[in-house]
Amino acid sequence: MRRALPVLLMAVPCLRAGAPPQAPPAPAKLDDGLLDPAWFGPDAVLAKGAEADYVWIRPGLRLEGRTVRAGEWADPLMLRPRAEGRDLAAATRLTDLFPPLLRGALKTAFKGRAAVSRAGGDILLVARIVDADAGSTFGGRTVSASGNCDSVTWDLKLLRASDGQVLLAAHHRIVRSGFGAAVISPIEEHFASWADDFARWLAEAALQESGRAGVN
Repeated sequence: MRRALPVLLMAVPCLRAGAPPQAPPAPAKLDDGLLDPAWFGPDAVLAKGAEADYVWIRPGLRLEGRTVRAGEWADPLMLRPRAEGRDLAAATRLTDLFPPLLRGALKTAFKGRAAVSRAGGDILLVARIVDADAGSTFGGRTVSASGNCDSVTWDLKLLRASDGQVLLAAHHRIVRSGFGAAVISPIEEHFASWADDFARWLAEAALQESGRAGVN
């Protein structure tokens, strides 16, 4: 029995030295790496939709009587590996142009049943551009219709200001293609059209009749 005791004591550190539990793997990126689910949080399970390329809305979301703070967007984060300086310049320009277009679309769609503000609110709208394509290069010159941006991709989410809970998540891309006005018109006009459609969808989905149960 005395000889077995040291062996038993030596076994105790071995039990304590076991490998720590591994963290769950990070969710895979979507949309060729431009959609990072980690930015939206674990609750938001985005899927392809008609309102945006990828979208998720918390069941029971209700915006009646709330104020959405839709201020400036975050600085662009270019997730496309081969993005160039002119692409970042285009994304920076659009980061300044998109917020007022979206605010106007939301105010129009909400029709006073929910407020939209740049400075305060109990619902936060957070958005960022994750890619922009300023055009192709041939012979050292950039080729793009009207010198405009050919595509832009962005993330958008609504958060409850009190605790940061994600209420809505969206990821979308606009690509200027085809002929005529669709190519010549600035890409911000395409964004304004999308913002109108998206705001109308959100109003229908989240401006429920007073008294119905929902996420506050």
